[in-house]
Amino acid sequence: MSRVTCDLTISLDGFVAGPNQRISEPLGDGGELLHRWMFEEAEANAADPVLNLIEWEVRRKTLIADRETRGGNVVYRFDIHLQGPQETVFFDI
Repeated sequence: MSRVTCDLTISLDGFVAGPNQRISEPLGDGGELLHRWMFEEAEANAADPVLNLIEWEVRRKTLIADRETRGGNVVYRFDIHLQGPQETVFFDI
């Protein structure tokens, strides 16, 4: 039997795409920003308009997944900390 795996990003407010989703823009307007932030890409993260809303750079790191190798595969681990020195940033929108 075959196995199918699907990964899906959902924003904290429940969106999987930006506004105005259509065939020519399947993620909607700006929808790629919902998914791109998770990766360790220093140049892209430095230019990210959402991450740059966070005043303290050290706090931005709470929204970026850590790249790891497990069983020979590259995986990204994202931990949510509800309190403490590494508390994950949440946006009040």
